[in-house]
This record gives sequence, structure tokens and C-alpha cells, in this order.
Amino acid sequence: MRYLVLFLAILTIIVSIFFFDKDIAIFFEKNRDLRDFFEIVTFFGRAELYLIPSLLVYLIYRKKELIKRYAFFVFSSVALSGVVVNILKIIFARYRPKMLFSENLYGFSWFDVGYNVASFPSGHTTIAFAAMVSLSFVWPKFRYIFLSLATLIGFSRIVLDAHYLSDVLAGALLGSITSYIIYKKLFRNNHG
Repeated sequence: MRYLVLFLAILTIIVSIFFFDKDIAIFFEKNRDLRDFFEIVTFFGRAELYLIPSLLVYLIYRKKELIKRYAFFVFSSVALSGVVVNILKIIFARYRPKMLFSENLYGFSWFDVGYNVASFPSGHTTIAFAAMVSLSFVWPKFRYIFLSLATLIGFSRIVLDAHYLSDVLAGALLGSITSYIIYKKLFRNNHG
């Protein structure tokens, strides 16, 4: 079942690249009313907002094994997903939406470096989902709040023309998978 979900997620990303990304980006470029709100929301996709507190909790509660493990889990989920997303950005080197609007460039520049070719996957979305999925494992009764926040952060990247829909979907997938894998490695004996 997991592989079917993964396949469908990847298929959705591919379909978005070919059929939806440009139209959605153009819509938000023309409709700029929500930008002020989403400028605030997008801030919460920054890695240091999760890395620093989780590291501090790890250091402060190092004698409390479960708290320490949960802090390490959040930290490693965010850190590892951040490393992977930055490697993927170089490999794919996808033009950002602003390059579509300014130079009519759409697609991938493959193995290129720079802000203008660092659209796929969305780093803010990857970090948001890595953090929020890991926090959902730590506090499952708040998972819908955490996942809603991650989704809102991802959506902010589209509204602000920083990323295409497929970039955000790929970031959500990457952050979620990273957290899930790390959770299974760290807690497999305790939670199944």
C-alpha cells in the first residue's frame, strides 16, 4: 500500500509539472492580494526554527531518554531532509516561477547552481513537512494541526511565486518520507 501511495504521489507531481504548474503560477502572479499574510506564514518554513529548539531540548533533557530521543528525531528529520533537498535542487536545477515571468524560462537546467534554478523541490515545504510530520509522531493528538500548518507553509511558497505546485508537492513528500524513515529507525522497537 505504501508503494502505491508513493507511486501516486510521484505521478501527481509529474502531472502537475506538465499540466498545472504554469497556470497556477500565473494565477498567483496576477492575484497578489494574499501576499502580506503569506510572507508571514512562509517564515515558518525555515530550518533553524526547528533545529535550534530541538537541539536545545536534546541538550537540556539529555538524562531523560524519551525526551532526548524525540528531540533527536525532530532535529535529524529536519537536518537530513534539508541536506537531501539541497542536493536535489542542484540535480534538478529547475527554474523558479519568476524566471517564467521575466525570461519565459520553464523547466530544468540539470546540475546547475543558483537561486534562480533552485525551485525543485521546495526547501521551505520540505523543512515544514519534516518538522510537522515528526512533531505529529511526538504528539499524535495534534497531528491535524501540525499537518495543516505544514500545508499552509507549502501553499505560501506557491502564493509568493517562489515555487510551482509540483515543487511544493515534492517537498511535502520528501519531508514526510524522511521523517517516517527516521521514526521507524529510532522507534521501531517501541512503536512497531
